[in-house]
Amino acid sequence: MELRAESGIVLAASPDLQDPNFVRSVILICKHVDEGAYGLVVNKRSDYTIDQLLPEHPVLGKLRFPVHIGGPVSRDTMQILHRVPALARPGTEISPGLWLGADLDAVADYLDGQGLDAMADVRFLVGYSGWGEDQLDRELAGGSWLPSAAQLDWLFTGTADQTWRQVVRRVEREAGGRVGGLEPPPDVSWN
Repeated sequence: MELRAESGIVLAASPDLQDPNFVRSVILICKHVDEGAYGLVVNKRSDYTIDQLLPEHPVLGKLRFPVHIGGPVSRDTMQILHRVPALARPGTEISPGLWLGADLDAVADYLDGQGLDAMADVRFLVGYSGWGEDQLDRELAGGSWLPSAAQLDWLFTGTADQTWRQVVRRVEREAGGRVGGLEPPPDVSWN
């Protein structure tokens, strides 16, 4: 498998990766250029809800909608990842049917109408993950990250561990077996 980290793919942390910021993380790559790369951890929920971060907003200040941790960099910033075409302006299409960025009031109206069901389509993230020039390429070559084509459901559903296991299993299937000589993660979804 060619090791590439283009916009729209996901990277699962290798089972050996012990950086506490990224253990069992799944990162959506949003941009990868010669100068570096930028992505969002999609499977780590924070202890905060949107009403705590935006208490002054007339709608969001009343909603206990979860907020996720996009990475260790700039945790004082928030981004909106979604798969709702009507919310896509302004926004950047990361891959078909997946956008980064939206009008906050439009998102508020959507959440107000959908409630917690909107978790299947919208994710608020604080912070991001970043790499300097050639850093991500070196980490990929060293086996720290397992790249895979993204499935939108991975980005919005499941627990942190379930999401990570889904990506690792897909990488194993694409690689024809065990990844990096490691045993596949056991399926504990029945547990």
